[in-house]
Formats: sequence, C-alpha cells, structure tokens
Amino acid sequence: MKQSFEPPRVVVIATTLAAIMITGFIYLKKSKSRRTQREVFEELKIPTKWTKVGEVGELILYPLKGARRKCLEEAEFTKIGLREIGTVNENKLALQDRVFVVYNDKNEFVSLKKNSKMLKVEVSAASESTVRFTFPEEEDLIIEIPGNNDNTSDLHFYYGEKVKAIDCGPKAAVWFSHVLEGKTDGLRLGCFVESLLPPRSLQGAFEKQLAVYPKMHGEYLGAFSDMASYMLMSEGSLNDLNGRLDRPVSEHNFRPNILVKGCPAFSEDSWDWVRIGEDVVLRGFKYCTRCVVTTINPDTIEKDINIEPLRTLRTYRQVKEPELKKVEGNSPVMGLYLGCHRTGTVKLRDPVYVAV
Repeated sequence: MKQSFEPPRVVVIATTLAAIMITGFIYLKKSKSRRTQREVFEELKIPTKWTKVGEVGELILYPLKGARRKCLEEAEFTKIGLREIGTVNENKLALQDRVFVVYNDKNEFVSLKKNSKMLKVEVSAASESTVRFTFPEEEDLIIEIPGNNDNTSDLHFYYGEKVKAIDCGPKAAVWFSHVLEGKTDGLRLGCFVESLLPPRSLQGAFEKQLAVYPKMHGEYLGAFSDMASYMLMSEGSLNDLNGRLDRPVSEHNFRPNILVKGCPAFSEDSWDWVRIGEDVVLRGFKYCTRCVVTTINPDTIEKDINIEPLRTLRTYRQVKEPELKKVEGNSPVMGLYLGCHRTGTVKLRDPVYVAV
C-alpha cells in the first residue's frame, strides 16, 4: 500500500509564511505604484537653499485652450495652473488656466494647428457662476459653469491620452461652431471642474516620455494643458532667438505662463526646483518642444510664410541626448514644463530662485 506524503508541519508553516510575504510584497508594490501616480510629489523634500536667477516679467493665463491670452499683474499658483485673483474679479468667477476646451464630433480637441481662429476668442468672468466668450463682430456667448458631471465626454488628446470634460451645452456648441467654422453644429465646448472630474493620469499615454523624463507625474498635467500645468521661458532665450531672426517674434508666440527676466539665455533648460517669491515652489521636469503653432502671429493669426521662428530654432535648439532624441525627434525646444509643489500668490517683479 502506498503511503500519502504529508510535509512536515514546519515546512507547511514556512510555505504559508512565504506566500503571505509574497502577497504582501505585491500589495505594497501596487500601493507604491498608486502613490507614485498621485502622492509621491508630496513625499519629495523641497530644497532649503536657493539662489536668485531673475524676476517675474509676465504672468499669462489662457482660460480656453488655444484661445487669446490674459496678462495678469498677480496670480494664484494652484496645482492645475494659474488662477486669477484681485479686485478685477471681485464677486466674479476666478478664471483658471486652460479649463475650457473646444472639441469636435469625434471628441478630438481643436488646437491652433487645426483652427487659428481660436486666437480671436477672448474669455472673461461674467458673474460668480457665468463666463463670457467674445469674438470680433459676433454676439457674446455667456454660459453657466456646469454644476454636475451628467454630460461628460472622453476627449482624445496627444499621445493617445483620454481626458474627461463636462459638456457646456447646445448654446455653446452652436456659438463655437458658427464663429470658428461658419456652421450650425460640429463643435462643442468642454469644461474642467476640479470637484466633479477625476485628475488626469500618466498611465497608458506617456510611456515614452516617462522613460526619459523620470520627474514626470500625473499631478503636473493640469486641466487641458498639453503636458504640464505650467510652462516657463526666459526673456533672455527670446532675445537670443530674435537676434537670429529677420523679423522678431513675441513671447506670446510660445504661449508661456511665466516669463522670467534677468537670467542668461536658455538657463531655464537646467532648472530643477524653482521658487517664486516666498511661497510658490515648482519643479521642472521636461523641455517644451515646439511645433508650427509658434509660426502663427498671436495678434493677427497670420502664419509666417518662412515657417519662422520654428525653422531657425531647428538649426540650434535640438535635443542632444540620444535617448531624448528618440522621443523628441526633430522638434526644437524652447522653455520648460513644470508642476506645482507649493501653492501661493505671485506678483510681477517677484524674485525667481532655483535650488542650489
């Protein structure tokens, strides 16, 4: 008769403990992965030693993605981008950077590449809960900020990312279809309300970028920004570029949120931790690559026939690191993407520091 084999009790216990440890390790690894996406930036230690590199020359807000700018004298730095403050918006909604987006019937967002008329649309607060959109020689559009997320769309952004937006209704759809395309339908307006929508995620869309830009985090993505809640460039970099051009361009060709004065050209390329004033702390994580949008005059919406300043930038502002080159290709760089670690208020001429 064959006897069944029963492992010694100590072996059973050891095997059980090993299984528990492995399960625990997997759980901790998954938990750590979740923290990396949503919380790891809070665990990073903000530097304590700083050196001054310049001062704030401009603060620029773009409430509607792709639309006209709003230059501010003072702004609140939030986790998802600049926000208006001050007496100009007393008893009115404080507009925030890129919290509105126009999209088509395929749920693709409308960029300046697709429709340069976007630059003619201006946005202002009409009341505590309404927003005004204006377009030359057209009746203004005033809409209520959505109070629920009952009508939400998944918009197709860059790199295959899907970003949720709350639809602003048929009135806005008719208005934007008319002023941008001369039609009665086809376009819609989406809105980001932080309390009603989940934050964006890096998962599934930015694998190539994450492989070469390890400081990227989902918390840096902003509302409807391309990749970051903040983009900074220096006046020195702009001056260097304009010294190579026959026709100088404006900083507004590049649509920065922050223009820094007083630092050498392209010094922002190497900035890691950035402090503005006493409170606000940002972290740079990626070069800002440039496309044909820079060739559109932000005031006349005319495209430069010589593809400038993009053509000149390509001659001397290509990334040099081989691994970055695989990701960025031939797109030149101008400016720095940043995420916000410590919020606060910033005014024009506030000092700008970098960690040492």
